[in-house]
Amino acid sequence: AGELTPAATAAVWDALRARFPEDPTPARVLAEWTLACPEVRPEWAVRRSWDILDRFRARSPGGSIESQRAGEAKPWFDLILPFDPDRAERFVRTELDEHLGSALLWGLWCDALARSGRTREALATYDAVLQLLPTSDLERGRALLRLDVGLPVPEILKASLDPEQEAESDPELVARCAAALARGRGAPAERALAVATDLWGRRGELAIPAVPLGRELARALAPTDPEGAAAILEEAAAQTRQPLELTLLRAARSLILSRSRAAG
Repeated sequence: AGELTPAATAAVWDALRARFPEDPTPARVLAEWTLACPEVRPEWAVRRSWDILDRFRARSPGGSIESQRAGEAKPWFDLILPFDPDRAERFVRTELDEHLGSALLWGLWCDALARSGRTREALATYDAVLQLLPTSDLERGRALLRLDVGLPVPEILKASLDPEQEAESDPELVARCAAALARGRGAPAERALAVATDLWGRRGELAIPAVPLGRELARALAPTDPEGAAAILEEAAAQTRQPLELTLLRAARSLILSRSRAAG
């Protein structure tokens, strides 16, 4: 009682979209709701969401969402990327044409390159852009991408692995660095594993994305605790709606368990 039906919710956001045709937020929230609604077939939801986006951009000066509301390009990008990386890349390219000096958009462009498998190009772009726009957000994006591809954790980040300070700093970056360092040996690796495990348990309250941290932590745990690693991958798989990502997580879980059984 007192709750809107899915149809009524969609009608509310559609009305707001019509009432504020130059504001990208109602259009984006309607697209988000469409994709998240369990009563809507996924393939139809994706087509409907792209139609909402395309019609809004057709009405926008220069086709730029960021020109209509600063900061709105990122939630649109985050909405598109898991379902259609190519479209996300085209989206950011159009935004950059209007805002070449935006560090936010350059970071999104690097994310799009990395997601499409062009990791070296993404890292090279980070390096080049950071020469001109040395921002903490771009430094953070480059550090996370280095972790994604298994490059060494920068020394400056190792010093940040203080479990008493992580909540005030950057929990996601600290957790990812800790999980990567936990694949080493000795006391530093044990301490890093403790930090990563603690943050994994609190990922919800700290808003840490489950999939990248789950992958890193499972890799660290697999040699000594394959059952624990498999459980983490299972939890991470439950947090994604991207088919390829889900398949890869399930494959990694199966491989860890099969290796464990073969080892006796």
